[in-house]
Amino acid sequence: MNNIAGRPLNGDVEDDDEDEANDDGLEAWERAYTEDRSWESLQEDESGLLRPIDTTAVHHAQYRRRLRALASNAATARIQKGLIRYLYIVVDLSKARGQKLRIVGALCINL
Repeated sequence: MNNIAGRPLNGDVEDDDEDEANDDGLEAWERAYTEDRSWESLQEDESGLLRPIDTTAVHHAQYRRRLRALASNAATARIQKGLIRYLYIVVDLSKARGQKLRIVGALCINL
């Protein structure tokens, strides 16, 4: 129940779920598409295919794709650079060590 000014009486709270419309009369799901009206920039050619009227939107989309590709390549390079931080080289010379070297080692210890 409302008074003359339209305010709720007795602390009643009005349901705002029904009033999701914006000042422009747009619903919540429509607001996401107000700036991106890509369907308005299309025109049907003689073969029935849809073509963009102005190419600025197409160029802008290509520019954004190139930026994303460059950013992902830079991130990949940083990851690869971080993976090769330490390099351990292990050389197994157990077969190369012969009986002759053991004798020389034993002589050095005995002296």
